[in-house]
Amino acid sequence: MVERPEDYPYSSYRAYIFKNKEDIVYREFILGMISKTKKDAIDRYKNFVDRAIKAELDNSLKNVYGGMILGGTRFIKEALSRLSEEDLLKEDASHRRALRSVYRFEEVMDSICVYFDIPRDELLGNENREHRNIAIYLLKKYTGLTKRQI
Repeated sequence: MVERPEDYPYSSYRAYIFKNKEDIVYREFILGMISKTKKDAIDRYKNFVDRAIKAELDNSLKNVYGGMILGGTRFIKEALSRLSEEDLLKEDASHRRALRSVYRFEEVMDSICVYFDIPRDELLGNENREHRNIAIYLLKKYTGLTKRQI
């Protein structure tokens, strides 16, 4: 068992914190999503990992967005705003579709419920197909969800 994340031999942590060049880690891409300045990005990344090590986590991967961004809604939106369209069009960028999405599932569903002044269970039910079809359309257009996930 290792005491510090930089001592774990199979982690990319060292590539983000230290200046060693590692071919397998695209450090600038990930750090660029965290902050506009490299030093601030490294500090924020280190603090995030340190806090996560000290915290009791239930399932740290359940809130991963786009296969690579872990954090709250505000942080995710900030990180996405730093990505350029060019970054998202590269073939080696995983989860491109999810990263290009604008809204999360909950935001779309809540907006539809407010607009039509209906409860969520009515929206998801079979009574009013029109509202349900609108929800499916908007989820497909504005989230990174697949048809199967919707």
